[in-house]
Amino acid sequence: MKSEMCGKRLRSSDFGFEWKTSCFFCTKTIQQKTIQRDEVMRVETTEIRNQPIDQAHRRNDDWGWDVFGKLKSCFCLFTEEAVYHRSCRNKFYYMSNTKNKKKKGRPMHCEKFAAFKKVCLWLESVGDCELYSIKEIHDKMCQLSEKDVYHVHILRTKLQGECFFSFWNRSSPATGMF
Repeated sequence: MKSEMCGKRLRSSDFGFEWKTSCFFCTKTIQQKTIQRDEVMRVETTEIRNQPIDQAHRRNDDWGWDVFGKLKSCFCLFTEEAVYHRSCRNKFYYMSNTKNKKKKGRPMHCEKFAAFKKVCLWLESVGDCELYSIKEIHDKMCQLSEKDVYHVHILRTKLQGECFFSFWNRSSPATGMF
């Protein structure tokens, strides 16, 4: 068929969704034993259709649009006797999508990190033969950068990490091992 060659699916070639036996969030078949354990919910109101549609718009990801398409193809979930996994509903509503996911941890200060990189380059090029105190390195970082710099305690921690990785990479460039 032409639709199979292009990789597109037509609504007319779709056999329809099994609302009574498949979760409309994950499309997996509902096992009979899970129905008795309160893991599977049946749609019991007519208003439930609009809530996942609104959430699909908020998610704005592939899973949201898949659920949106399924729900738009069904006029009344209650009359279809639709079922869904409780865990799938919770994931759909409460887990954010990957596109808008915030990074964990403290945000990086770009100006401070740039100043740190400058002082690291200075230490590698000029300061290899000398021993410097953390205070002297901090003063040099303040000289190299006009902007805000890391505090002395944070500088020490970052230098320890940078020196370890620098030594690790110098020891064996091909493998990164000693």
